[in-house]
Amino acid sequence: MPVIPYQIVRLAKGGQGISYYNEKVFFVDGALPGECGQAEVISEKARFGVCRAVSFDTRSPSRVLHDNCPISGKCDGCGFRHVNADMAFKLKSEALCGEIFKIAHLDPIAPDYYSVMGPDGSLDGLRQRMRLHLVDGKIGYFAHNSHRIVPAGQCVVIHPALRSVAERLEAIQPPALHFACDLQIDLDDAFKPFLHIRPIQNERSRAKTVKLTKPAVWLRQIVNAGIFGGIRFGEEQIAGDEMIRDTVHISGAPDVIYWRRIGDFAQATKQGNAILHRLVANFLDQTKPHAVADLFAGSGNLTFRAAQCAPVVHAFEFFCDPAAFRRGCDDNRSFWPDGTSVDLLMCDLTKGLPADASICDAAICDPAREGLSEKMCYDLKKSRIQHILYISCEATNFARDLARLSHGFRLESIGFVDMFPQTAHVETVAVLARRASSD
Repeated sequence: MPVIPYQIVRLAKGGQGISYYNEKVFFVDGALPGECGQAEVISEKARFGVCRAVSFDTRSPSRVLHDNCPISGKCDGCGFRHVNADMAFKLKSEALCGEIFKIAHLDPIAPDYYSVMGPDGSLDGLRQRMRLHLVDGKIGYFAHNSHRIVPAGQCVVIHPALRSVAERLEAIQPPALHFACDLQIDLDDAFKPFLHIRPIQNERSRAKTVKLTKPAVWLRQIVNAGIFGGIRFGEEQIAGDEMIRDTVHISGAPDVIYWRRIGDFAQATKQGNAILHRLVANFLDQTKPHAVADLFAGSGNLTFRAAQCAPVVHAFEFFCDPAAFRRGCDDNRSFWPDGTSVDLLMCDLTKGLPADASICDAAICDPAREGLSEKMCYDLKKSRIQHILYISCEATNFARDLARLSHGFRLESIGFVDMFPQTAHVETVAVLARRASSD
């Protein structure tokens, strides 16, 4: 493969360094701003190329030269272990910030940064959720740019309880059949692990999905090992509890307790989730709404925090388990002021803003990666909502939505939460306020 010189000017959204050669942009994997050297070209298109740094003439002072992870660079999980955690958060946030304002056609404002670094400066955001893969009798992470399996028991960015689970799963001989699945493992608030097995397909026929027969012997071995507090295979409960309990602590406020089915979405780090709860509480304390619409409420993670701050909270979701939501209401009701009203309305938010939400004073919006539908943005502009707290996990779609909403709302603040330390991913949190008619 050809080798070209590089000189990194900044980082791209995905964490690659940006360099220019022969009037073409090249994305250099593994290089940091200010570094230069030689890079091996992996692929090249008409307008850009992708390459990998193979030598360094200069190195960034933030570069980590000695990684303590024995599988670093081998698995596909972390992409920012070559730079210290604090600087990694700043660099990847700056890359996203520039892209957001460019796409949204908005004048930049100074962002806030919410790190999960511990009081002693060490990384405090160990992940409490992991996703493994089972392929042809092997369990672990996917290797970098490959479907080859790398054992996960030595991973240093996950909680020790998850490392123990990974090691024990690897010791249980999985079926050496043409069988593939994802294994999502979550810890509850007592660090007890729960397992959701998602069958993928028959490996002999990748072109079409095939209904898989449960590997009964392997499942029986997992159940008998007593590793998990609950196990689901697809949509079927195999053993243990059906729901996971999470407790969220923030200083100066009551705890929030929420429940979710095994396999349902959860924030990857409890520290990052607590930051979101603090931002919700601050948002509602400043705006003081009577009625709040929690769009994409999930199982009530942020709904129950909002209920500590506002008299009326309407939660809207399409995928939520109503039983989990009701259980959360029962556990949190004693923390709410007298007369607080909380309800769940099951609806498809891709079709627009529900009528019960359009008459609220404020909205909390935490959509999936796809962001908001065009109809939802239109309805928000026409609603009575005065303030929006928008939480996004995909910066490009978030910027698109900012542009769609800009005729009805102005951007008051933007911040970044290091939800997935040592990866290129950050969570974006923005506050939008209704424009005056004269704006």
